[in-house]
Amino acid sequence: MQGIMERRKDPRVHLLWVRQCSGLFSPLSLNILREICTWFPPSYRLALIYASSLRLFDFSAQQMGAAVQLEVPIQANEQSRWAAVDDVWWVLCGGMGEVYVVIVGGVDVIGWRTAYLLHKNGQVRALPDLNFGHGNCGLSVWRGAIHIFGSGDKAGSQVCERFTLFSAEKWQLLPSLRTARCAFTPTIWRHVIYLCGGTQSCSIEIFDGRSMRLLPLRLPEPGSVVSWAQGDCLQVLSRNYISTLVAQSGVSVPALYTKAHDSCQNYPYQSPVLYRDIVYCVSYAGTVYKYSPVQGDKVGYITR
Repeated sequence: MQGIMERRKDPRVHLLWVRQCSGLFSPLSLNILREICTWFPPSYRLALIYASSLRLFDFSAQQMGAAVQLEVPIQANEQSRWAAVDDVWWVLCGGMGEVYVVIVGGVDVIGWRTAYLLHKNGQVRALPDLNFGHGNCGLSVWRGAIHIFGSGDKAGSQVCERFTLFSAEKWQLLPSLRTARCAFTPTIWRHVIYLCGGTQSCSIEIFDGRSMRLLPLRLPEPGSVVSWAQGDCLQVLSRNYISTLVAQSGVSVPALYTKAHDSCQNYPYQSPVLYRDIVYCVSYAGTVYKYSPVQGDKVGYITR
């Protein structure tokens, strides 16, 4: 709750809050305010989280800040996923680890059921265990709740869960994905969550809070992707292509356009942040990736 009150003090959020409460602004004015917001530093919403520390990206200085030690160690690795709840709290869920299976006589990989709320000053709040283990999952914070979609190493899964902040005591199972997927970033766009691509998946489906719906659209290639909302478009960046979904007036299914790019990267799939028409996302190794469709599809890197 403290984080929400601090977020209300943010002048960017305050403008939108006034808009919601008073209804004095036209839709055009709201679009202008939204564009203004994207040109201010989005506080510290890009983070690098390890088992014992977290680092926050400073957009003004274009570098990762100093490591903040967590008050207690957590379970986290490269397959864990995290996302901002607000400007001071983060949620981290799942991960994957190897276990020795006696019956088989070999090593198996299982997903972790752990979940945490982490404060930028190092506070740790353990959440109830997930119903199932999740690693490489899609993670999103939407409508005051944490949403987890899919999981897995290669094949992916269809399991989804939700935890409502401040009111829930356990994770709630959601309707299953229409297509198994992992290694992707769910994106809030046009009042629903878009679930695009992922390992061994080219499909696109949406979640409206109650059910999943598969769209009659296909991405040009399977594999890990990072996606983000940018104005009236949804961008999906994969290894060799940038795909753009564009809303169509009077039509429920957006148009899909694709074009090749030559960066040939397997992008990290932590939740990206859009700042001044440049998308920032971070890998577990500590590299911040920058992508700008406006500037000729150039990709930049900021190493730690």
